[in-house]
Amino acid sequence: MRALRSYEMPPPATACFIAVCLVCGVVQLSMDPAATRRFTLSGDAVFVDGQWYRVITSAFLHGGALHLGMNALSTAAIGAALERRAGSAFLFCYAAWAAPLSGFVAAALAFGWTLVTGDPAHAAQHGLGFSGVIFALAASEAWRPPVWNSKLQSDFNVSVCDIFGASSSAVLRELDESNRFVQKSAESTSI
Repeated sequence: MRALRSYEMPPPATACFIAVCLVCGVVQLSMDPAATRRFTLSGDAVFVDGQWYRVITSAFLHGGALHLGMNALSTAAIGAALERRAGSAFLFCYAAWAAPLSGFVAAALAFGWTLVTGDPAHAAQHGLGFSGVIFALAASEAWRPPVWNSKLQSDFNVSVCDIFGASSSAVLRELDESNRFVQKSAESTSI
């Protein structure tokens, strides 16, 4: 196993988005779970009730500490690499654009699927998390030309198992347990 380098602070725009997610996570923990649902994403709330703020607020809410931690780590890894290559202004503008866009696309897909299937449950389903932004950052990083003689190149050669010192089955078990927790939380906060 390769030794990991010492932790390096993420560049400013990446650190800003991580900090906003963490602050919102602390505020969310202090709120009643039913109150949190007023800010999560759902097709009905956006397109029927006109609550457009949800396409942004839902990006900064999470289904628990593990969900928040994984989103923060993913943002740190992908966002920092992209920000070092493309600059802080690019990353800030790109992520600020990706948050509402990914929320809008998710709500539109859920609402559209309700129209296709006739099942209103799809548009009523609530969603949350920064993953839409993370996927947009990853796509942007993947489409950028490679930097062959970069110190960053070796950062992507470490697998999740090397970082956490766990087998892939243990990582998958942890993700499955987290998913069950999120589903239970969503069921317990149903209005």
